[in-house]
Amino acid sequence: MALPMLVVFWAVMSVAGLATEGPYRALGIVPAHRSAVVAPAHGEWNHTTFLHVMFLGVVAVPRLHPSANRSGAAVRGGDAAGTARVGTHRGP
Repeated sequence: MALPMLVVFWAVMSVAGLATEGPYRALGIVPAHRSAVVAPAHGEWNHTTFLHVMFLGVVAVPRLHPSANRSGAAVRGGDAAGTARVGTHRGP
């Protein structure tokens, strides 16, 4: 299922790119020389870097903590793998 979706998405994106590029080339408005710098030559610490670090601290690190079992297995009476233990449920 994943491979056909990959092929379809690739084909649609390719056709969309060509359909977008065609009129621009036909009108002659595609620049021959690009003066913009796409990526900096070196890494730098800026406001975006600090936002990424804060995001990792708030979202990713708590999920890596061993007590962050969000599967609900303990509530259902099972272990962390999700397998139920027979006869141990004490709920209503």
